[in-house]
Amino acid sequence: MMQQTRILEGKHIRDVVTRFFYRGEDLYFQVSLRIKGGEIIPLKEINDYSVYKKLIDTLARARMQRVQVRLNPEAPSLAMAG
Repeated sequence: MMQQTRILEGKHIRDVVTRFFYRGEDLYFQVSLRIKGGEIIPLKEINDYSVYKKLIDTLARARMQRVQVRLNPEAPSLAMAG
């Protein structure tokens, strides 16, 4: 997916996109960001709803509060950049 850590301004997040799919009998959530300019950044595939919900809430908060977010390739999740 991603090659390096990337810092993204929350104000540049246009949409948080979720694709739902099954892998065998397990439901997965594939989370991506659509940013200004139309680029789509794939973040993570999750099969645990509570982890998915936490990630979505974090992304929504980052977008609304217009803070920086760090997209980490080793564990593609978000951490508020300081």
